[in-house]
Amino acid sequence: MHSRFSRYPLCRHIKTNGLTCKSPALRTSAFCHFHQKLHRTRPVTISGGPGLSTHLFHPLFDRPSIQRALSVVVSRLSTNQISTRDAGRMLYGLQMALSNLKSTSLE
Repeated sequence: MHSRFSRYPLCRHIKTNGLTCKSPALRTSAFCHFHQKLHRTRPVTISGGPGLSTHLFHPLFDRPSIQRALSVVVSRLSTNQISTRDAGRMLYGLQMALSNLKSTSLE
């Protein structure tokens, strides 16, 4: 069933390829059973909704995951949910991840 026509909430976990999980979410969480365990082990710094954190990124394995993380930083910065100092640090980390990705793909 397509998520647009779903009668129940879907898991909000975003995979490293940029796609969402699409499993049914638990009633008390924004995630499915598997991803709730994954997100529960991480500290929550700023509330981004039920069971979500805005300061945490998923592993940055490829260009789509780096692009997704970049959009999160820009979005949080534009809504004043993170400071410019924190955003600068995150953007520098994303820049390093991108340069590492380029250097590993050349080998």
